[in-house]
Amino acid sequence: MTLEFRSSLIYSLTVALLGALVSAASARAFDGESLLQPRVAESLTPSTDPLDANYHSPIYRGALVSDYEIAPYKKRFTGYGIGSWANQEAQDATANRPGFEVGSWFGGFGTDWSLFQHGLWGYGVQGGRVKIDPRSGGKYESRINSLSGNLHISIYDALWRFDVMFGMGKNWHKQHEFSWDDTNSFTTTQWLVGTEFSAKFDKGYTRIEPLVNFRVLNLSEPKSAERYVAATSREAREFNDASYRLKVGSRFSWEHSMALGTLRPYLAATWSHEFGKREIYTVGDATPFPIAFRYGRHRMPRDRFDLGGGLGAALRDQLDVYLQYDVAFAKEYVDYAFLAGFNKKF
Repeated sequence: MTLEFRSSLIYSLTVALLGALVSAASARAFDGESLLQPRVAESLTPSTDPLDANYHSPIYRGALVSDYEIAPYKKRFTGYGIGSWANQEAQDATANRPGFEVGSWFGGFGTDWSLFQHGLWGYGVQGGRVKIDPRSGGKYESRINSLSGNLHISIYDALWRFDVMFGMGKNWHKQHEFSWDDTNSFTTTQWLVGTEFSAKFDKGYTRIEPLVNFRVLNLSEPKSAERYVAATSREAREFNDASYRLKVGSRFSWEHSMALGTLRPYLAATWSHEFGKREIYTVGDATPFPIAFRYGRHRMPRDRFDLGGGLGAALRDQLDVYLQYDVAFAKEYVDYAFLAGFNKKF
């Protein structure tokens, strides 16, 4: 499948999905009585029950993941999988910035418990694989296997929540240089601290959730990570630096009651700004722990805009499932991600 055909196909899917979600929202707004049979337990009206998970949208599952719950619970188990595809255009004509394509796959699980009247805590484990292929003029390809863990805590009230997450991971790299037919292997480590504050505004069966998110992500690499990077002005060096990213945006969602449960289509839009040196790329930003890497002398775009949508379903008050599609746009860079997951309450 050519790059042009794949990009056209993904663009068509994006337009079709967002069009369907907007149509659903319009139908919900103009024909609410025919689409909804309100049930008290499923109303979006803020609850006073401290275990009602409507309070809780854990940061470790990203800004767009469906977070609505119906029944109170003391423990919850979550699982998810994600696939993403990204393209970075060439930033100059040298072998250090030829552009590249990235494919990544992730899977993970986690659990959380009630901590106190207005708090939850939990942990998660995640594995992932990244494939980086250079575009025309590139010197080497790279494969990354990653394993990470995270801890998170949430404090909430009826109309707001504050989430904090800490995670650590290890990445195993294997590179192949084309002209020498040479292989290079090394290991990198990364950690991150993320915080998010968000609010909720409900009107009947419609909800708006503005958010502010700040993430610090540190990446450490050995000298061997620059083995295939042309360095005419200096020797290869170790790398230890951080990304400082701010994200602001909002999610918009609606409820549709059905016999087996409640459907919740949603749209989300966020803007991100990088305050660091932009040497660190991340993939899998909708997961608890994105994989960080560098490629040549490329620089991650300073600003990017994310547009996403999805569908969540609460089944019999005990099991939630969701699908999500996210597109990130930036100068010379685009990223597409598909996410599916579930939440099982006990």
